[in-house]
Amino acid sequence: MASSDAEGDLPVTFADLGVTSEAATVQTFVGTRRPLSSLTTLEWLFLGIALLSTLGALGLTLERIIDVEKDTADATFAVLLLINIVFVTFYILNGVFGERAFEVLAFVIGVFVLLLYCVINYIQNPGSGNENIIKLTRLVLISVFGPVDIVLGLFIAKQYHDSKNLIFRTVGANVALQEICTKVFLCESLLKFDLQLTMSLVFLIMNDGLATIDLEEKLVLGLGISYGIIWICLGYLAMRYENKTLSWMFLCTSWMQPAYIVYKLVDLGLDWLGMISATIVVCSFFGLILRGSVFAVFILVYRNFGQGLKEKVLNIPAEDETRKVIDPQ
Repeated sequence: MASSDAEGDLPVTFADLGVTSEAATVQTFVGTRRPLSSLTTLEWLFLGIALLSTLGALGLTLERIIDVEKDTADATFAVLLLINIVFVTFYILNGVFGERAFEVLAFVIGVFVLLLYCVINYIQNPGSGNENIIKLTRLVLISVFGPVDIVLGLFIAKQYHDSKNLIFRTVGANVALQEICTKVFLCESLLKFDLQLTMSLVFLIMNDGLATIDLEEKLVLGLGISYGIIWICLGYLAMRYENKTLSWMFLCTSWMQPAYIVYKLVDLGLDWLGMISATIVVCSFFGLILRGSVFAVFILVYRNFGQGLKEKVLNIPAEDETRKVIDPQ
């Protein structure tokens, strides 16, 4: 009887009411992410508008690739636009479910660049017939949805940057670990931006469009794409598992993309190709800045290996149970 009274004095829990609690985060092969149920109404609105915008741009770009003459610079730019749409779509999804403020900002910048490109492209060459319809439709869509994407993206990116909710749910209230985790998330985002620029630079080697791809272009495409993917995987795995061997392999191969950029800029000085050359110069400028940023941030992450972040993120028991987290360097 006493035990029955004691049980009656216990507070009512959600489980007693049949309400099951849901995890605030879920573990995936790419790290900690938020479940669908955790998204706010504003985030769902942003996802819906942003994904509809990119799907519309994707459809029009595929139509452009099919219709455009394959031996022109327009064909190269269409492929370049397609590559960047794929990356932007990833930034939308990963930016929201991973609360990556910098990737949401990358989406905002991508929308702004796309808006600028569509306006300039239509003014310079509106085309005729079906080509004009496609360009005008693309311009109207980006003009309507672009500003909405930009405003919502900026607001959500600021929200993620200020709150750091996912970081708190990943590593807890330890301020030192939160700072280390912020650096890791920043470096991961920079790696993705670097891969995007590397892919863009590699595909810009197709000076004569898609009709004729010579041996040099095939080699650059094959080696460049392979290098970009392998390099980003090295960096990601090195940080995730705090592996110093992979880290040194990553750092020692960082020079290859800048070396290609310098070679390409020298080559352009000998053979200027108008709009494609100008695009290569712009991409090269940002590529060099971005590669230097990746190198610098990765060094900061490397210096904080062994301070407990890996155990928190991957739920791996510490090799040394007496190890404590210290202030990040």
